[in-house]
Amino acid sequence: MKSTLIPILNKHSKGNATVHLVWIPKRRKKVLVGSIAKRLRQIFYDLAKEKDWDIIALEVAPDHIHLFVEHQPDVAINQVIKAFKGRSSCYLRREFPELREIQKIKYPALPNIFWVKPRTAARCANRRNARAGYFITLKSLNKLPSLWTNSYFYSTAGQVSAEVIDKYIKDPHHG
Repeated sequence: MKSTLIPILNKHSKGNATVHLVWIPKRRKKVLVGSIAKRLRQIFYDLAKEKDWDIIALEVAPDHIHLFVEHQPDVAINQVIKAFKGRSSCYLRREFPELREIQKIKYPALPNIFWVKPRTAARCANRRNARAGYFITLKSLNKLPSLWTNSYFYSTAGQVSAEVIDKYIKDPHHG
C-alpha cells in the first residue's frame, strides 16, 4: 500500500517525519471517557494546528492513547510527545478536577495522611513531610504534576519498509 503523505520540503531536504505514539494515564486508570475524551481530542487537534502538524490517526481508549502524527523533520520525537502530553495534562486537570485525584493508600492510624513513592513525595508541595518520611498530607497529594506516566512508545513510519531499505543497501548496482 502506497502512503498518501506528501513529503515536506525544506531548503536542503525533502521527506516525511511521521511517528506512531502510544501512552497511558498514571496507574492505567480508565479515565479517558465521555467529555474528557472529547475534550482531549479537541486539545490534540488544536495543538497540531498550532504547531503545523498533521494528525493522521487518533484513538482515545479509556486507558491509553494511540496517535499517528506527521511533524516537521527538525522537531524531535520527544518534543512532539512533550507537547501533546504536557498541554493535555495541564488543560484536562484544570477543567476536570476529578483527574487531580490519584489512588491513595490511607493508614487507619494516621487520619488524612497517605503514603506515596519517594519521587512523588519529593515533588509535592509539602516538602518537610516528604523529607521526614514518605508520608504526605491529602492537601499535597492533590498537587501531583501530571496526568500521564513518564513513559511512552514510539515507532517511526515512512513510505518504505525495512526489507526494502535492506534490499537497496545490499544491491550491488546502486554504488
